[in-house]
Amino acid sequence: LGMMTTGSLYGLVEWTDRTQWSKRVGMVAHYVLYLVAVVLGPILRSDKPWYVGVLCSVLQLSAAGLLFAFFSQINHLNEQSLESATDKLPTALRNSWVAHQILSSNNFCPSSPLWHVFSNGLNLQIEHHLFPGLNHCHLALIQPEVERTCREWGVEYRSYGSWGELMEETMRWLERLSREEEEEEKPSKKKEKTEKKEVPDESETTKDTAVEQEKKKEKTEKKKETTKKRKVADDAETKNDTVVEPKDDNPDEEGKRGRKKRRKRNRRRRGKSQSGTRTEQSQRVEKSKEKNDKGQTKEKNDKGQ
Repeated sequence: LGMMTTGSLYGLVEWTDRTQWSKRVGMVAHYVLYLVAVVLGPILRSDKPWYVGVLCSVLQLSAAGLLFAFFSQINHLNEQSLESATDKLPTALRNSWVAHQILSSNNFCPSSPLWHVFSNGLNLQIEHHLFPGLNHCHLALIQPEVERTCREWGVEYRSYGSWGELMEETMRWLERLSREEEEEEKPSKKKEKTEKKEVPDESETTKDTAVEQEKKKEKTEKKKETTKKRKVADDAETKNDTVVEPKDDNPDEEGKRGRKKRRKRNRRRRGKSQSGTRTEQSQRVEKSKEKNDKGQTKEKNDKGQ
């Protein structure tokens, strides 16, 4: 369907003669007949239930896809076929269609009748590309001559001893492609991370500003409370009144504390007054003693005279 709509197969193979009406009609007729014969035929023409016909068509399509992948695609999808060094070819063959067909294909088990029959002649992929109109039963006859000609002209002729070796080469190529994609994605992800760090989101900036404003408000409120407490304490000290303390939940405890403080102050004042009276009395007694002593000394002096 992609070939019919876009005129190319994945951008690799172009349908050059699609402008001819006969070619277009032939392509459409081919797809319609295939769908009717392979997909709808088992469902409509079978005496069994419809799901049996669907199962038959699915099995046929899946088996054909697996055979195509295991015996056709692995002959092309590997490093040696896709990245073949055309520079090593002689100058006369660098633009040769034959040389490119040989370099982009692989053979496996060329002398095995079992693999020849099981793969429908696709084990000789090089000969199949060079002579597409030749029946696959004759490919084994021309294979030795094609190999000899490639050696004569200096063209690499790749032939694997088993199907497993060719499959390993294909899996290595697929693994290499996956690693290259990961390496290409890593720098792109790093660039995205650096760009995100350099350009912060608006939502994050608004959140940060709101949090900072709330913190500033809390700090200002705390400062106001501390200044109020300091003013109250200073006023209490100047007036020699009781120090203002934070109010408790129980008023009885506040009254008890105030009473205790008052009693202590009264005791201090009484002690000060009593000490003052005692000192005055002692001073009077001393003065009287001094007067008496002076009088006695005078009398003694008079008597002596």
